[in-house]
Amino acid sequence: MITIYVDVDGTLIKYRTARFTIAVDRGVNNGQTHLDAWIDATQVIPRPLNLRLLRWLRSLPRDKYRVVLWTNRNPALEAATMKNLGKWTKVFDGFSFNGTAGQEANKYGLMDGFVIDDEPRYVKCGALGGVQIIW
Repeated sequence: MITIYVDVDGTLIKYRTARFTIAVDRGVNNGQTHLDAWIDATQVIPRPLNLRLLRWLRSLPRDKYRVVLWTNRNPALEAATMKNLGKWTKVFDGFSFNGTAGQEANKYGLMDGFVIDDEPRYVKCGALGGVQIIW
């Protein structure tokens, strides 16, 4: 059985978490005048889903493929993530949030399957390869 690890932000859900800018003094942060950072929102924010990818994942034969939602999101965001995905949570055989136990929680190590992600650095984690999703 082949495991397919699928990312959330930028892959299954169109927009990343909210973005904000923090102003800093000149000379701080290697001379940059601002610092961009991503924050996680615990509330459910309606975002477009990648329905094409979700439908394809749903069509995979369950006796040959195991589909795992694999994300760096904090485990505290699990409920909001499930609400965002709605009925599509049924597509997944497992869920792995950063900080949960097991190999699936390590988005920086080599995974024993295939990876679907929007970031090339994570696509390279798949021992069986990977594909970068670009919206």
